[in-house]
Amino acid sequence: MLGGKGDKGGLERVDPLHKAMDALQAESAELGKVATWPWAPGTLRNLMGAVLLPIFLWLIQYGLQRLLG
Repeated sequence: MLGGKGDKGGLERVDPLHKAMDALQAESAELGKVATWPWAPGTLRNLMGAVLLPIFLWLIQYGLQRLLG
C-alpha cells in the first residue's frame, strides 16, 4: 500500500513524530543519570559493612564463647 492514495502525507507526519520520540528518549536517558541520593550509591553499602560486620563478628564470637565455655 505504499505509494497509494491513502498514504499521501503519511511520511511528512512521520518525521516530526520521529524527532519527538528521539527527544523524549534523550531526555529520559539524561533523567536516568540524575542521582536521587545526596551521596554515591556505594557509600551506604560501605557504611553498613563497616558498622554491621564488626557487630556480626562480635555476635559470632560471643555465641561461640558461650557454647564452648
